[in-house]
Amino acid sequence: MLFILFTGLLSAILAVEAATLAFPFVTRIAMAIRAMDYPGGRRSHMQAIPRLGGIAIAAGIAAGAILPNLFLWGHWGEKVTPMDMAALLGGTTLVFLVGVADDALGLTPIQKIVVQVLAAAVVVYAGWSFSNL
Repeated sequence: MLFILFTGLLSAILAVEAATLAFPFVTRIAMAIRAMDYPGGRRSHMQAIPRLGGIAIAAGIAAGAILPNLFLWGHWGEKVTPMDMAALLGGTTLVFLVGVADDALGLTPIQKIVVQVLAAAVVVYAGWSFSNL
């Protein structure tokens, strides 16, 4: 039990560090391609703010998810099939890509919800569920 707790804590620290290190690079990329959120309308900020922060967040999530999978695969590896992992990765990737496309191009709410529902359907079809929340 202590090993699982230690692995989770280490994963959280790794995720925070990876996201923190990725943010300056993502900011430069957003500025270079002019993926910026400018003040005006209902926005409360006073200067342009770079978008694409989801890329840095995704880098942190990926870094934090790799460690428990490596250390704890023997514990849950027989319970999670490659198809389960492919479905989870596929759904996650779809949500990530629609977020990046929205930041860079600006998508309508309908376009975003269609892809997000499709991503959820892929994961649910593969058998993932939350049985005791």
